[in-house]
Amino acid sequence: MISFALALGAASLVGVRGSLVYPRATPGGYVQTAGPGKASFTMYTGCSQPACGIVAPGYTAAISQLAFGSEPSIGPGDACGRCFALTGTEDPYSPAFTGPFGQSIVVKVTDMCPAAGNEAWCGQTVSSQTNQFGMPVHFDICEDTGAAGVFFPSGHGALLGTWSEVSCSLWSGGSDGPSLWSGACLKPGETAPLWPSTGCGNQGSEQRFFENCSSHGNRAACLDHRTDHNDGAYDHSPTQTEFGQCGGTGYTGPTVCAAPFNCEAISPPYYYQCLLAARSKEILAEIITFYPSSFPLFSALVRQEHIPAHKERCQILRSLSQTCSVLRRICLPVLWERFEVSRSNLQANSGLAASILPCIKSVHISMKFWTKDDMQSIFHFVEFLCALPNLIGFQIYHGLLWDVAPILSYAFGNVSLPNVTALSVPDSLDGILPSFPNLKTLSGPALTPRNRLLLSAKTHFPHLEAIAGVRTRHLSHDDVQQFISDLARDFPKLRALSLSHPVPLEHGDIVFSGLRSLTQLSELEFLYKDQTHFLALDALISGGKDVLRASRSPEVKFLRVWTYDTTTGPRLVHNERC
Repeated sequence: MISFALALGAASLVGVRGSLVYPRATPGGYVQTAGPGKASFTMYTGCSQPACGIVAPGYTAAISQLAFGSEPSIGPGDACGRCFALTGTEDPYSPAFTGPFGQSIVVKVTDMCPAAGNEAWCGQTVSSQTNQFGMPVHFDICEDTGAAGVFFPSGHGALLGTWSEVSCSLWSGGSDGPSLWSGACLKPGETAPLWPSTGCGNQGSEQRFFENCSSHGNRAACLDHRTDHNDGAYDHSPTQTEFGQCGGTGYTGPTVCAAPFNCEAISPPYYYQCLLAARSKEILAEIITFYPSSFPLFSALVRQEHIPAHKERCQILRSLSQTCSVLRRICLPVLWERFEVSRSNLQANSGLAASILPCIKSVHISMKFWTKDDMQSIFHFVEFLCALPNLIGFQIYHGLLWDVAPILSYAFGNVSLPNVTALSVPDSLDGILPSFPNLKTLSGPALTPRNRLLLSAKTHFPHLEAIAGVRTRHLSHDDVQQFISDLARDFPKLRALSLSHPVPLEHGDIVFSGLRSLTQLSELEFLYKDQTHFLALDALISGGKDVLRASRSPEVKFLRVWTYDTTTGPRLVHNERC
């Protein structure tokens, strides 16, 4: 078996930008230091639509959002047009590598590396000013201009090192001539070498402004035309409508676009126009995200990994991501958020790169045919899970061989995954539950009164909020009543419950009566089968509604009923907000 560690260390980086829908920033949401300082470096492609609005001819790079001084869809930031000398000194994934490293280069910042979707590298915040590699600044170096090929040694797509701001006379791209860098400027009193000392800093999405700049050395002197909603001081200067000119050489009209339009560079520095381009990207991202995932981890059925809807969704996202750089930046994070692992994934040339890892939110794996001979791969797999900074869901389906469960439990022995809140595993893996200290959702193939998973969860997670996979089949009336009563006692905060087997006709009344003891229930799911000895669909819906009405939970309540066909897979036949 090929190790996950090898796959992570040797894979080349793929330049990916995250979703274009971001949380709102607070005033002062940027940090700019004079340097020199430490930085991390990766590479990306598709540099022809930079956030600064101008494509430069020489070596260029995107800088991390906190240092850029702006946000996605807001416009250029303070860093636009400035030049930095970069030097790589170590590989975070190959600490033993001591060189030779690539050449030191001087780049001009033309783009931003947004925090969302790139948390590992560009997730610095005002309160936590270093990324996951301890670096306060990150530079994503453009491959298209040849900068990455000179800077990175062969086989190494991520480096740590140093940066310092330098005069753009040292930059390989030459002069920008009359280019108008429509960025914001530092506030009065804020100074740093070669940075402008007057103007206004872009402090986040509470501002709506466009600044008309004239050439001033290799940076622009900016005229402040902001509309600041933070302090109630509104700019009453004229605004431009959609498709109207808002800037350019010799232009003297309105430079602020009416909401929701942004002033976009059409033919810089000669012509700028009010367009919906940035907002359209956000809308596109929301449409793609709205496309429903075929695998909700909490559901009546825990074995949905190969249903057609999921395959269709992946094919659509993969096709869209290969059409253009804009769609690639939007679709790739959505495509990778659910990662299915098999032994065929464990290859050194798998392409699983550091820029993809932050996108992965849930991991799904079948270990049905793994044996004790795969011990090394089991440990590498656990290492892989630990390398996912945004992992919130983990599923093992199809069960395990009896001699694999102890090995896997041992591999998790000293591991803690505090971000994981949803877990779906076979009954024999009750020993791994302590590795998930903040677990809120537990799913198993057949959770019965003496199930090992439930017994372990009772000990470790009394505040569990959701349980999927409960079965009452083959239980007596008294056992059913006691089972549900125990769930209510052992998990007093239980707000979601899923029964993974049809309710026998003779258990209907006792099941509904017992479920009413779950006083915080807000989500309830049943599995329906069209057979005479199981409860009819109408009876499940009616009984489920009564249960949710009896709940004291203030949350909105949902009732779902699934059915399952061996050919087409699971299908949701009833979904109601009660």
